[in-house]
Amino acid sequence: MKHGHVQALFGSAVRLQRKQRGLSQTELAVRSGLHRTYISDVERGARNLSLQSIAVLAEALQVSIPALFLQAGTEPQTPRRRN
Repeated sequence: MKHGHVQALFGSAVRLQRKQRGLSQTELAVRSGLHRTYISDVERGARNLSLQSIAVLAEALQVSIPALFLQAGTEPQTPRRRN
């Protein structure tokens, strides 16, 4: 698995959790103490997060750290083509 791919999957998990809670990026930034552009970069998969930032995001989203990684590890299955 490529490094950027992991970042993109994790960012998708953060975005999904944020949207499920009805939070904007700005609201998540305020809750976490992180800058809004940082949140945006995380969700786009453009940030290599520190463990501390991951913990802060999980706390702000009120989910466990493993929950974010488990969700990030699940990719939608693409249908296979029939030949």
